[in-house]
Amino acid sequence: MKGYAVYLQLKQMEGMPVRAIARKTGFHRNTVTKYLRMDDEEARQYFSHKVSRKSEFEQYRDFIKMAYKQDPEISMTRLYEMLTEKYPEIKAGYRSFTHHIKVNKLKKK
Repeated sequence: MKGYAVYLQLKQMEGMPVRAIARKTGFHRNTVTKYLRMDDEEARQYFSHKVSRKSEFEQYRDFIKMAYKQDPEISMTRLYEMLTEKYPEIKAGYRSFTHHIKVNKLKKK
């Protein structure tokens, strides 16, 4: 439970100002406040119900990598168009596509 470990880390800093904790951890101060207000049992339940989903574009990873290998300067817009032409069943939009590329560091700079 990665989230629960973060909760415990924030609880150790309890007593410090919320803004200072937020600056130190990189979380928004509202998130820090929410976690600090939880008790241990609430936090366990909260983080055990979190569901992580895979990106719809994960299954097209090889296609994306090959496209960047063939043309490293290809724009994300053009790549998205190529992908949706080849695989019309894709329902996710362009913004999800760019997020997937950035998060997974598929584009080499």
